[in-house]
Amino acid sequence: MRYNQIDTVEINSFEGLSNLEILDLSENRLSEITGKILSDLPKLMELLLDGNQIATLDEDAFEGLLNLQKLSLTRNNIVILTMDMFVTTPTLQYLYIEKNPLNCTCALEQLMIFMKTSGMLAYNSRNDLLCSSPRHVRKVYIIDVPFDNLECDTVYGKYYTCNFSIHTFPSYRNRQYDKII
Repeated sequence: MRYNQIDTVEINSFEGLSNLEILDLSENRLSEITGKILSDLPKLMELLLDGNQIATLDEDAFEGLLNLQKLSLTRNNIVILTMDMFVTTPTLQYLYIEKNPLNCTCALEQLMIFMKTSGMLAYNSRNDLLCSSPRHVRKVYIIDVPFDNLECDTVYGKYYTCNFSIHTFPSYRNRQYDKII
């Protein structure tokens, strides 16, 4: 489905394809991945969304993809990525997020810690994994961002601290997490 000028994926678009293991929607015109449009693909192992215009990823966009191992989101317009988006993908091993205009605020911190400790950053080019905002960290490699010095009240929600457990990533179990609401 690569290079097909697809601009929308509707709910139930993949109904009846429950055995699909690889889905390549690269180089289309998708601008968002909303709701649970991929939930009909429980055996999906590889999802390629490179080179679209994706700006919006719902927190439950990847829910139900329990076998997803590789997710490529390079060359999109993604500003916000949070750890919550990937909690329901316990087998995720490769996450490619280069060349997106990432907003490096507190919301990104836990995802960066996870990617660093799991080795996922090694699959991303350092030169293409830069912050685009806020201004004082623009063009800074995301791992070099001093998250402890960032303002945590954002236009995306009020920052607060909570405790919860993630059962899919053993190294993160029972740690304190920060969350944007």
